[in-house]
Formats: sequence, C-alpha cells, structure tokens
Amino acid sequence: MKYKDTLGYSLTQDIFNPNHNQIDRDALKFAYQQALDIKTKQLGVYFQDQLRYNNLVMIAGLRWDKYESDTNTVSDYLGTVTPSKEKLDENNVSFRVGALYELDFGLSPYLTYSESFEPIAGADASGKAFDPSTGHQWELGFKYAPLGGDVSGNLALFHITKKNAILTDPNNPYAPQYQAGEVVSQGAELEAKWQATPQADLTLNYTYINMEIKEDSYYHQEGKTPVWVPEQTASLWANYYYEGTLTGLRTSAGVRYVGKTEMDAQNSDQVPDYTLVDLAASYDLSAASQSLDGASVTLSASNIFDEEYYSCYDKNNCWFGAERSIEAKLEYKF
Repeated sequence: MKYKDTLGYSLTQDIFNPNHNQIDRDALKFAYQQALDIKTKQLGVYFQDQLRYNNLVMIAGLRWDKYESDTNTVSDYLGTVTPSKEKLDENNVSFRVGALYELDFGLSPYLTYSESFEPIAGADASGKAFDPSTGHQWELGFKYAPLGGDVSGNLALFHITKKNAILTDPNNPYAPQYQAGEVVSQGAELEAKWQATPQADLTLNYTYINMEIKEDSYYHQEGKTPVWVPEQTASLWANYYYEGTLTGLRTSAGVRYVGKTEMDAQNSDQVPDYTLVDLAASYDLSAASQSLDGASVTLSASNIFDEEYYSCYDKNNCWFGAERSIEAKLEYKF
C-alpha cells in the first residue's frame, strides 16, 4: 500500500471545460510519501449458547482471538527517508451476555453487554503499526411485535467505549492518522414499521449519537467530536403494492436526512445537514407470465430534486455528494 502527497500542489481549472492533461504525473514532486507492506494473520475461536426459561431468553458467548502482523514501512518526508519494521502478536478474550423477557402484549425489554477486538491495518507517521482496537458496549432496548398487529418497532439505548481509537491529526490533516485515545459513543436508535393497509407499509428509522473523544495522550483533543459523525440521521420509506390488473407492481418513495457533522478535527466549523428524496418502481414479471418467475424490472431515482450537499475531511478537503441519478435494472433469480 502506498500513499503520496504533494502537500500544496495547485492549479487553475475551468470546471465547465476541464483539461485533464494539465498535470504531468511523472513530473510531480511529492513532499510526503509512505509505502507499507503489511502481512496479517488472524484466528478466532468462539462459541455461543441460548437458553429459554418460560418467557425469559438468555444468551452468552465467548471468543478468543489471535492476531499477528508484520509491517514494513518506508516514509519519505521532504527527502528524509525513515524505514521501520513493526511486529504485533496479540491475543484477546472477549464475551457477550444478554437477556430478553417476552411480555404477553408483544413488548420485550432486553439488556446486553458485549466486548470487541478489532485489528487495524496500517501505521502512523513514524511507521509504528496500529494496535488492535478494543471496546465494550451496553445496550438497553425494547422490541415491540404484537401477534397480528399492524405496528412493530425497536428502541435501543446504547453506550460504547472504544480504546486505541484512530484519530485525525488536528494540526496537519495531510499527515497519517494516529492512535492515541478513547472514544465514547452514546445515543439511541429507533425503528418503527406500520402496515397501514394490506397493500401499503411505512418504515421509519432514526438515530441519535453523541460521540466524544475522552482520552488523547498525543494532541489532547478531549471533548472533541470526530469528523464524519452526524449527531442525527433519519429515514422514512413507503411502499405500495398494487392489485387487480396492476398486480406485481410496487411503487416506493423515501426521504433521507443526515444531520450536521464537524468540519475538521478541531471542530472549528460544521458541515450543513441535508435531506434527500428517492423514488422507485418495480414490477414482478411473473405476474404477467409464469414463465418469467424470478424475473423483475426496477426503475429507481436517487436524490430526485438534485439537492446539493457535501462532506468534508477538513476545510481544504470537501467534495460534493452524488447528484440526481436514475437507474434501470433487470433482475433474474434462479
């Protein structure tokens, strides 16, 4: 894996009549380069058991992980070449437990605790290989699914702690990421479904998350929120299934909302929120002929109003989101 950056190369470009031959790739001078040769091995052994006693359902699991990596790195910053070699040999034992109780009217409260072990490929600016990330999560929730009911849903409250988190350099966004912290995420997730009629259904999803850096032994960014993490996201999707002469036809419409995100690691500004509208229609061709069983045709349109939105890594690195797109698809399942 190789990364190269000029750290400041710029040119004038006509966005309405771009010249893609302005840059001579062979003549580019890179101020920073990093080449990584990473070899990894991972072995996991786990078991899980579920027990039911009347309306109480309990689950428990145990996992053992072994992770090995050899990372050879050559970094070149302004002509100073720094080679390095790193070897990791990590073992980890994690577990999960949970319990759910089924009430008579379709409501099932539950509580779970789980641990995680996540190897991370790559190295920091000095060539030091990233250690695996570890974490633990508490989740309290409610599932609602009454027998024969038209409404169902899930509500979950969560608290996640992640150690050895990968963070962005607040002073130099072009530098490689570094590993020096603990990040805590807490929030709520809601999913609700409504079967309004035998032909129409509606699905709502909403997520609220508060993510904060709690420990940062390198740049002391405690209290900051990482980039690309919207505090709120939501979606609403509706389907209608036709009957009679239009049997086999389904039309759909949906709305997606993504809240504000932090502009950079310093949290000096925010990227605006945006809302997108999507449409779709599909037809099951077996409704026209049994010989076409398994075949369907779909026409979908994303961002139908061509809403302009963008994401940012920092103030100097932003890019527009996808414009309106229309897609036709013929599918056959066998």
